[in-house]
Amino acid sequence: MGLLIIAGRDGYAQLVTCDATQRLELDRTIGVGLDPGDIRFGDLNGDELLDIVVANRSRGTFTVLAGNGDGSFTRLGAYAAGPDVEALIVARVDGDDLDDVLVGNANPGLSVALNLSAVR
Repeated sequence: MGLLIIAGRDGYAQLVTCDATQRLELDRTIGVGLDPGDIRFGDLNGDELLDIVVANRSRGTFTVLAGNGDGSFTRLGAYAAGPDVEALIVARVDGDDLDDVLVGNANPGLSVALNLSAVR
């Protein structure tokens, strides 16, 4: 099964799934934070489930939604990331085998959030 997120400016996104026959189906609407932009996936809390990270462009934050393992997500919170959040990267950057978040800002800058695994 595939997963697609379509974000809207109203703070919500549509979660769309794709089955084996490549049929798209609107699954649910989820709150992703105000002024959503770039969206990435990764295991941000170390539970081996897919989580969602959403850039909140004009808010200077990114929002983390933890996967519950049943297709639903729980909002963990919004984290400060500097002004004008434009781009996200989820990668393992500090050698500890846990996903980290790198945030690119429009006003030159880069923020790094290491090891969100303590947030559950």
